Amino acid sequence: MYYKIVGAIAAVVTVAAAAYFFVPSGALEADERGEIEALFHNNSSADAYGRLKEKYDAVDQPSQHNAAHIFGEFLYAHEGLDGFSVCDGAFGFGCYHTFIAAAIAEHGEGVIATLDATCVSAFGEGGLGCFHGIGHGLLSYEGYRTEDVQRALELCEDLSWKRPLGGCSDGVFMENNFRVMETDPKDRSRPFTVSDRHEPCTSIPEQFREACYFSQPGWWGQSLERSEKEIATWCSEASSNELQRSCFRGAGYAHAPFVHFDAHDGSAYCDSLPASSEARLWCREGMAWALYADPALRDGAATVCSEGLNSVQSKRCTDEFLFVIQ
Repeated sequence: MYYKIVGAIAAVVTVAAAAYFFVPSGALEADERGEIEALFHNNSSADAYGRLKEKYDAVDQPSQHNAAHIFGEFLYAHEGLDGFSVCDGAFGFGCYHTFIAAAIAEHGEGVIATLDATCVSAFGEGGLGCFHGIGHGLLSYEGYRTEDVQRALELCEDLSWKRPLGGCSDGVFMENNFRVMETDPKDRSRPFTVSDRHEPCTSIPEQFREACYFSQPGWWGQSLERSEKEIATWCSEASSNELQRSCFRGAGYAHAPFVHFDAHDGSAYCDSLPASSEARLWCREGMAWALYADPALRDGAATVCSEGLNSVQSKRCTDEFLFVIQ
């Protein structure tokens, strides 16, 4: 079962990277929407999706993810719920994001059980990218107030993935922070103020706070243009050792795309944090997880958990960096 879960989450880092780099242009969307809709003309939806992937195979990741978002909208319009099986993990699971949002908007919260069952059928219980898409869709349906976040998280608890990190809850927090489902580019990314830096983590029920703090450094980093000092300070302000650990792990995980998933640069980033040696090790665990979750980068996880560390630190990092699925 463990290895099935590891294999199923292989693309979840792509989801995260897509969100952190996803700053789509309204002009690009206007130019592309007609071309993407035209893919459905005289083609089955599955063939249209295949043509989309061929068309965008060589472009940058943000453009791929944005195109998949647009495709998901049209797919639902053409097929309704029957089109769900057409989506897959390509382009950061972008097809799922908008498809699921449209399904929830039409059918309400009751459709979540159907979507969950389809995710399990397609990817198994460890199909975090699919559940992650449900999280995005749920919050875009509920709204972006703290009570909306809480409601979406409560619905996530009914899904097949039951661990505190990964899947639907990560999608909820990522959507809350980066608002990739907003149609107007100026509304994307949650407004930042220092006074609200710990929200909604301090206002939601305790069982959701670990996942919240894991996602928080990505929002801080984007808002502050990657300020190591503030991220380290604010992670250290979390109210418990467990939450601080989740926050520093999230800092390493969130920073991986900005060092292009390079193990050496990722380790150097964690070592640069003005924090305790324990906190810097937590950061390395998050960075190692980011690399390990992509089979093409998996060897880098061992480097992150060994380079510049003593034997005790290395063993601990190696034993604990699979924290999302352990």
